[in-house]
Amino acid sequence: KRAGNRRIAFENEEKEFMQQLPIRPYEPAVWSTAKVQNDYLISDGINKYSIPFDLIGEHVDIDAFEVDLLPETIVLLCTDGLSNMLSDAEIGRILRAHTDPDETVEALIDAANAHGGSDNISAVVLMSSGKEAAV
Repeated sequence: KRAGNRRIAFENEEKEFMQQLPIRPYEPAVWSTAKVQNDYLISDGINKYSIPFDLIGEHVDIDAFEVDLLPETIVLLCTDGLSNMLSDAEIGRILRAHTDPDETVEALIDAANAHGGSDNISAVVLMSSGKEAAV
């Protein structure tokens, strides 16, 4: 059991990750269906997505949507090879310690490897500038 109470845990570990509510109250999405090809890829006509091999030949739904990023937003996409090796707080500290996405990815992977690196690690970091952006 952890020492302290829920409020202390919030103040020490979670508060810094709180974000403003979205600029738009909902996310308009475009849904489509695609058949998974032998190369494990599907396409929405613009982008290609890698799909688990056991879905080859199956039809899957694609949910594409745009996300508004507030200024100074950092987005991390990663595999469990990273997220299983580092705590959310440690990942957050590394994300805030760097201003270059490439250096940030390198630092995250180095930290995960230092904690054992028992799985493949993939990561992408997006950092919005001081202006509003959409991805």
